[in-house]
Amino acid sequence: MEFLARLWAMIVKEALQLKRDRLTFSMMFGVPIMQLVLFGFAINNDPKALPTAILSSDQSSITRAVVQAIENTSYFSVIHLAASEAEADELLQRGEVQFVITIPGDFTRHIMRGEVAQIAVEADATDRRRCPAEEPPAEPPVEADGVEAHPRPDVHLALRQLPLPHG
Repeated sequence: MEFLARLWAMIVKEALQLKRDRLTFSMMFGVPIMQLVLFGFAINNDPKALPTAILSSDQSSITRAVVQAIENTSYFSVIHLAASEAEADELLQRGEVQFVITIPGDFTRHIMRGEVAQIAVEADATDRRRCPAEEPPAEPPVEADGVEAHPRPDVHLALRQLPLPHG
């Protein structure tokens, strides 16, 4: 019980000192509020124009429309068209791109038949701020060349995190 009495006496003493020293009191609350406001506007968790490579084995108009729709989201900036999976992996390992979107050769055939078509998205997950896999994009779907890019139940997204490079 003596501990609580001493604690209360310290709290009262500090409150009296803060009451006398208005500058310290205002700094105690003003500085954290200013930091919250400044850092709240400075930190942006909405990634835009992330460097992306496309590895497409299918060169149809549907595939081109899908690639255009991906670029139209403004989340991805397609800076490289990879010729092989090895080249795409090398781009990720060197850090030239943050994402590799792989469109398989039978993508259009599956779409035309009404079957399940898959697109693989490989992410360089070394920077968690740039690849929030659990957060869906905030922008609405876009259209490219008359083909709607909104999610369809027969198109699935596969995410794979790559291991960190050693050395």
